[in-house]
Parts: sequence; structure tokens; C-alpha cells
Amino acid sequence: AFMAARCRQKQWFCAPECTYRPGSKLIPVLPDAYMDEYRLLINRYPNTRFYQAVVKECKWLAAYAR
Repeated sequence: AFMAARCRQKQWFCAPECTYRPGSKLIPVLPDAYMDEYRLLINRYPNTRFYQAVVKECKWLAAYAR
């Protein structure tokens, strides 16, 4: 689910209407249609060791989980 979430995020970055630019210090706001996989991680797997490890490494997942 994590890699699927990252792939969907990259798809958003390639969309013409996306205003996020690589290298920005800001956490990108993803449209609702691109958040399904992140929601799956956040809602179904928060108590797993994998989730705990990846949320420490991925600042975007940590921000989306708040």
C-alpha cells in the first residue's frame, strides 16, 4: 500500500493542474482522489511495525496521518 500511495502521489505531481514543484519544502496537498492508498495505510495499518517505521522516514505520510 505504501508504494501504491507513493505512485499515486507521483501521478498527481505529473498532472497539469498540480502546482507542487520538486524541491519545495512544503508538504503537497493531494486531491481526495489521490489519497485512497494513504488513507488505507493510515486507517488499516497504524499498529504495524512497518507503518511505524515508514511514518518515521516519510515526512509526507507523517503529515497526512495527522
